[in-house]
Amino acid sequence: MRKYDIYLPLKYNNGEAIESVKIVRVWDELAEAFGGITVSPLSAPYQGRWKSRRRRVH
Repeated sequence: MRKYDIYLPLKYNNGEAIESVKIVRVWDELAEAFGGITVSPLSAPYQGRWKSRRRRVH
C-alpha cells in the first residue's frame, strides 16, 4: 500500500468557495482510479470510499 496526500483548494482565487459537488467529483475520480480513498474534511471525521467486488462503499 502507498499513501499520497493530495490537497484540494477550498476557494477560487477571487475568494469564492469551490462548489462541493466539484470536490466530491474529484473524490469519486480518485476512488475509481486507486480503488479507494480516505478523506479528512475540515468539519467532519474521516470519510472513506472504496470499491469492493464492483460495489461502491461509502
